[in-house]
Amino acid sequence: MKYIKKEYILFIIAGSINTLLGYLMYASLLLFFNYNLAYSISYGVGIFISYFLNSKYVFKRRIELKKALQYPVVYIVQYFINLALVNFFIKILGLHELITPLLVVFVSIPITFGLSRYIIKGRRRAMTIHDCRLIELPKFTDQRGSLTAIENERQIPFSVKRIFYLYDISPGNNRGTHAHKELHQFLICLSGGFQVTVDDGHNQKIVTLGHPWQGLYIPPMIWATEHSFQPQSVCLVLASDYYDEKDYFRDYNEFLKAVRS
Repeated sequence: MKYIKKEYILFIIAGSINTLLGYLMYASLLLFFNYNLAYSISYGVGIFISYFLNSKYVFKRRIELKKALQYPVVYIVQYFINLALVNFFIKILGLHELITPLLVVFVSIPITFGLSRYIIKGRRRAMTIHDCRLIELPKFTDQRGSLTAIENERQIPFSVKRIFYLYDISPGNNRGTHAHKELHQFLICLSGGFQVTVDDGHNQKIVTLGHPWQGLYIPPMIWATEHSFQPQSVCLVLASDYYDEKDYFRDYNEFLKAVRS
């Protein structure tokens, strides 16, 4: 719920920016075209600006041509919903014609938000251990040594907001032993070696990490435990968001209730 509230606030900000850009574009186009054409062009471009802003900054998803072409559906549905609300407020409730459009915008924002979120993020399905996958990172080697680079949303399927690393781990100790509600993680063994047990509440599997050019992607709602650390092991963790204790499942039974509900 916390993440939806954050997205909703960002959605309103993005909508305000898009409205301002659309108006400035409309005003500029009036210098060359009549108002009908100027409005149509600015409205059409505004749809794709809205998709860009919402994908990149609100819902944190990659820009995809397929979804960009689907996104105008939001505006089509919004138009008919707004039209129905206008008639309802004026004809049934008897509200004034000047007040009604403002009220319609207020009422329709949550609907538009939901539609936009559904098209851009899609219906969330339950994560399984099959979604936890090893990803080979680019490795560049010459006589001087080797180099591996990681770029947001290229080598890994999310944007990185937080980095931490585990080291000086005593023999026999485990790390992790929790799940996240929304957070995506990517684990890399920089030195030494260790194993990761991932658990989706139904099945488990063990993944071995021991190469700095290879990492394990762990999506939300997966219980993960790092164990069997070799001496001098270092585990680098890339995370999709800042630390938030409320995002954790630290009790395994509570995790099971959530994934099986």
